[in-house]
Amino acid sequence: MQQRLTRALAELELLAVAEPCRGAGIGTLLLTAAEELLAAGGCELMFAKVRLTTRRVLLWYRRRRFLVAVPREPVAVEAGRAMVSFDDGGDGYQLVVKSLLPGTRVSRVNTGAGTCLVVRHERPSTPSTSSASLP
Repeated sequence: MQQRLTRALAELELLAVAEPCRGAGIGTLLLTAAEELLAAGGCELMFAKVRLTTRRVLLWYRRRRFLVAVPREPVAVEAGRAMVSFDDGGDGYQLVVKSLLPGTRVSRVNTGAGTCLVVRHERPSTPSTSSASLP
């Protein structure tokens, strides 16, 4: 299970652009390159921890289709036949999460005791064949 989980998740530990170069798209290019590289290797989910006090950075991730978790909101990921969850650790950071593979998405689910971000694998629908459409 650990090997499956290791391939499924990637944490972006640091992405920084020098102050004079910000706003030129360099951060977006770096993030896109990391996403493409990870997706090509079969990684399903990228996440990063962002300081609660940096609203500007949280919005930057949101504009790039990351889902921003509320503080202490867990993220649940399927790893083989098991579900594994993690959260921001309550240390002044919050998670931003993004699905990288087609057919996989992150959604917020109400658990009754709060909410949770769940990574879901969408099953392809199978077209039904109607006998009326056959010659």
